[in-house]
Amino acid sequence: MMYDFMRSVEIDAMRRFEERKARQDIADHFKANGNKAFQSGQYEAALVQYDKAIEQVRDSPVLYTNRALTLLHLQLYDPVLPDCDKALRLDEDNMKAHLYKARAMHNLGQREEAKEYIRELVEKYPTRRKLVENYTQAFEQE
Repeated sequence: MMYDFMRSVEIDAMRRFEERKARQDIADHFKANGNKAFQSGQYEAALVQYDKAIEQVRDSPVLYTNRALTLLHLQLYDPVLPDCDKALRLDEDNMKAHLYKARAMHNLGQREEAKEYIRELVEKYPTRRKLVENYTQAFEQE
């Protein structure tokens, strides 16, 4: 009886692994399409592809940051914040998510909050100070 139970658990785990792998393969396909569209400046098409990838795999910080950057290029700043927050829940040291979040805050008119967020980033990541400052300087001049 115990053997049957253990066997069913093993079969279920293998099935879930295979399903996850299939979803990841599909997501990778959509991500690659999104990257191609993004690189050619087709941001709306890229957004559709990243949305489809996220439908398949919801725990990839890269997908959320790719979509956030696409949204920034489309000047759709409101949805950037939840994408960055999701990426940061998955990887709290994701610098792209931090920088895109600061940029979205700035472009939403939350300039003081963005400056404070950037100060916190520089404190938390002193070795990345130049990166943060260069990126910040670029979007503040937009």
